[in-house]
Amino acid sequence: MKQTNLDLGSSLDARAILGGTISGILDLLEICGEEVERAGFEVEHDLWMLLAPGDAFRGTAVDVYRSHVRELLARAKAGTRLDLGTDAEVLLGMREASLVAPLTRHGTMLYHAAFRSALGEAAYRKLLGDIDPPREQWEGQLEEIWTEARRKVRTGRPMLAA
Repeated sequence: MKQTNLDLGSSLDARAILGGTISGILDLLEICGEEVERAGFEVEHDLWMLLAPGDAFRGTAVDVYRSHVRELLARAKAGTRLDLGTDAEVLLGMREASLVAPLTRHGTMLYHAAFRSALGEAAYRKLLGDIDPPREQWEGQLEEIWTEARRKVRTGRPMLAA
């Protein structure tokens, strides 16, 4: 078998060489760098590890990952918990669950709320139009469901920023 050596000179773009999957990851890391800079953080190894796109974000809209990064940076700045799932992670989790079986009333309520929170009202209305989610049966029901979902999506991230 003949072995071919590739010349990876500076004139070639890494995205063209590595293909779609790696290209998508590079795009997400570029978004990460933009958001870190916008938030006024110094780029450090620990921060990159915290914000690195997980498997769930590959192949999703960049706005979903951008929302995830922004939420984690806001939590780090505020000194609040980093180990619980972000709105974007909850949204992706609900999306995956909906592919297996129809969402329950609570799941549908949470999916709509996570979509609005992660992507904004304009994107929500553009995609879903005038569809309204199920209403809470008691005050605070959605917050209870959301808190439980964040715990279930718990990640391997550290609990608090260093």
